[in-house]
Amino acid sequence: RHLDDANLTPHLIGLNFNPVRGMSYAIRRLTFFSLSLVIGGASEECGKNATSAALLQHSTKRTQIEVQPKASCNMVPYYACAVATGIYAVSLFSLHRWSAAESAPKQSGARDPHVDNAKFLGMVLVCWSHIGRWKVLEYSGLTSEFVIWFHMPMYVFLSGSFVRPASWQTFLKILVLILFPLVAFCLLIFPLERVMLDMELKHLWLPGAAPYFEGSVFHLLMGSGPGWFIWFLRCLLIWKLASMFTVSLPKAAQIALGILSGLAGVYCHPEGNTWSYGLFAYQRALQMFPFFLMGQLLDTSRLMKAVPPPSTLTMASTWLLLFSLLYLENHSSIWSNLTDDLFHLLDSYPAPFMTYRYPASCDSAYYWLWARYGASLAYRTFCMFIFLLFGVPRGRVWFTDAGSATMYAYLLHMPLVRYTAMGLTKADALYAATLANLPPALDYICFIALATALNLWFAMIVYVLTLHPVRSMFGVLIEPTWLLNLATAKTRSPEKAEEAK
Repeated sequence: RHLDDANLTPHLIGLNFNPVRGMSYAIRRLTFFSLSLVIGGASEECGKNATSAALLQHSTKRTQIEVQPKASCNMVPYYACAVATGIYAVSLFSLHRWSAAESAPKQSGARDPHVDNAKFLGMVLVCWSHIGRWKVLEYSGLTSEFVIWFHMPMYVFLSGSFVRPASWQTFLKILVLILFPLVAFCLLIFPLERVMLDMELKHLWLPGAAPYFEGSVFHLLMGSGPGWFIWFLRCLLIWKLASMFTVSLPKAAQIALGILSGLAGVYCHPEGNTWSYGLFAYQRALQMFPFFLMGQLLDTSRLMKAVPPPSTLTMASTWLLLFSLLYLENHSSIWSNLTDDLFHLLDSYPAPFMTYRYPASCDSAYYWLWARYGASLAYRTFCMFIFLLFGVPRGRVWFTDAGSATMYAYLLHMPLVRYTAMGLTKADALYAATLANLPPALDYICFIALATALNLWFAMIVYVLTLHPVRSMFGVLIEPTWLLNLATAKTRSPEKAEEAK
């Protein structure tokens, strides 16, 4: 009854001339008409005097807060995501069959320089992803979630290639080399970083502030934090412990477990704090377990042999492409028009592999969240392989040795990254007026120059944090091989002890 028929009639008459456009318009108007009837009827039953248009506006505002924008029931993007998921599954199966035909046994104890190089450069991208996490003064940070957020799936993938069957020695290594640094970070390293950054001594262990609001010792040790990034260490502990027992299962059973794990992470998300990954970061552990399983089951040695090692020009072009996409991502209007808001469909909220939201007006979308999750897996995997094949050197380079000690950079990089954000803030205050309203071409050149300088700076940070002085200072906490040797000696049987002597 609130529909303006006078506005609708000319377009209905126009159906004779443009059926497709007219029918599309009629469907939109009739959908609005039906929704107005429902809301209008509800307003009469409740005795409200507000018009259905006002109720619709209020409902729209509430929906924008609770769910993603563009609340419609257009299922075509979901079907496209399902097709992409199917293609992704077939591609992985084909790659596995092709690579398994000539797979050679892995050499135990020999480090692969390509893996160490990838870990180092991945740590550089970690610094990139954390540069925009704070609003220091007027600095709002660089947006980098859509373009470079393949670096953590790459870390998970590489970690999955070092799975060992269940044994007492394997269990001890996991507890000592992963759990001990995690506890040390929560109780010692993170409070030290807070002193360096905030210059205060109050509430060091239980700050009760963003992102995870650790208000008790239980939340500090069993939650998702502290900090923005320690979730990876929590998830790695879960993956390593679980894979000790699943590695001996048939491959079909392992794949089924990976699929069920991902779906459980999509449909069983934690409530409350938006940034929380749940108890011991279980949501990220479930959703990203397929990457860990992929690294365990997929042998990429034949793929690396089939694709020639990238030249210096190829690697430079890959990084230039990465910075160019980062430039587009930081120009929201261009990025939105270029991608047609595709990443809002692929990604979860408020960060990748978290809670997948859907329009409240479309219940069917809930049952197709798995397709969005599968398409997100496919996109991250594609970016990961492109980077590994063309953006990472295969042989030994100056930072290869540093790649074997990235745990130090991972746990210690945050103060230096935040100081970098403060420096950018001051530079922005000094040169914002000079660099404002630049021509698009000059603006792009300036951004690429800034990105290159930042990339070199982050590489220097990661490299310095893996040097011998830093490792000597923090090695007792971050790489407690002394504790592993002590635990191994305590658990060694008397007969083996005699043999060792």
